[in-house]
Amino acid sequence: MFIKTKVKPFFKNVHNQIYKEKHLHRKTSIKITLLKYFITKEIQVPSICVYPFIQNTNYMEYINKLLLTAFAAFFSNAALAHTEFEHTGNLLVTARLDGSQSIPAVTTNASGIASVFINSTMDTAKIQVTVNGLSGGITGIHIHEGKKGSSGAVVTDLATKLVGNTSQLLIAGTSLTKTWISKLLSGQYYINIHTLANPGGEIRGQLTLETDWSFTAWVNGAQQVPSVTTTAYGMVVFNLNKDNSTIEYKGVFDGLSGAVTGIHLHTGAKGSTGGVVLDLSGNYSNKVLMGSADPSSFLADLMLGNIYINLHTALNPNGEIRGQLGVDNHLAFDAWMNGAKAGTPVPEVALASVKIATTLDTIWYNIASNLDVKDTINGLHFHHSMGILDLDAGLNGNMAMGMVTGSELTAKIIQEFMAGTIYLAFHSKAIQQ
Repeated sequence: MFIKTKVKPFFKNVHNQIYKEKHLHRKTSIKITLLKYFITKEIQVPSICVYPFIQNTNYMEYINKLLLTAFAAFFSNAALAHTEFEHTGNLLVTARLDGSQSIPAVTTNASGIASVFINSTMDTAKIQVTVNGLSGGITGIHIHEGKKGSSGAVVTDLATKLVGNTSQLLIAGTSLTKTWISKLLSGQYYINIHTLANPGGEIRGQLTLETDWSFTAWVNGAQQVPSVTTTAYGMVVFNLNKDNSTIEYKGVFDGLSGAVTGIHLHTGAKGSTGGVVLDLSGNYSNKVLMGSADPSSFLADLMLGNIYINLHTALNPNGEIRGQLGVDNHLAFDAWMNGAKAGTPVPEVALASVKIATTLDTIWYNIASNLDVKDTINGLHFHHSMGILDLDAGLNGNMAMGMVTGSELTAKIIQEFMAGTIYLAFHSKAIQQ
């Protein structure tokens, strides 16, 4: 048996702050979620001419609309004179600046946008910041180190390239270090704009990668409260879109004691139990879960790690297997796999989750399949332009988990992951191909 899937992205375009998915397909490959970066061609944010000292409310509302329009145009394929985005492996990190993010918060009508474009070879970063409505001239404009809600030292001075209310800076070569990129991608940098009236910063914005949030979990009896002795297992991936309006989910399960009588999201930290916040039962069939939902009622708990998935059976009405949904700062990919995509008559499916460290030197993989127990996986590989990356060491029946690092994980392989040209394939005893 041979099942494969090619790594491909979901792209998003921003139109009037509404996030819409756009799928790209190739005839020879299946759909996979290379989790959802704005990976774009090199593009330029339009500069905006404003009068920063005017504080008329209606005028400022108008300027803010212009600013948002420019932000949308930055991503809009129509504004870029493209018919569609090309998946090139580039990364985009952005921030929206205002006084509420300053420490302490500043009451101001000023606002701004910032973007950091990193090319596919990770050796060039183009930074642009545009602001308006400040209380006076800019006395400092910097990238600082610090997570949301905290302050830190300056790491990059943008004032040397400041013209009016816009700064554009290129960092390339040895000046662009792996540490700088890693901290940027993991949300540890922010933009701060200083003025005479607010020397500590009038507006600020946290730099974040343009991607969905990916929550993943292994599901088993050991996580039940109390624990349940069972060989049943599963894996789920929940992807929360950028504006937090929709969460898409998929899961694969096997080995349960009987039919599923209920499958839900519950509120509760690891080791504790809580009430149902979302019934998923209607989207479960044949050991597969797939659907989407509005997460607004449980969003805060989700972001805190206090949501778990629970599968109930007649034998275990309080839950037979459970998994705590978690998120991290890694670059996240997921793949939905089946035999039809590889040209083999295999009804079973598999779900893969891959995380790449923001240091771009380590990959973690987790894969679950509901293949028939007589047809166990006996080969698992990432295929790239130079050959294969063997994952057999991580196989455990119809599951796999492990880590790849060191010399075998080259910069070229990482680039191919970002560019969507790597596919994942596994083999079983029934069909070797």
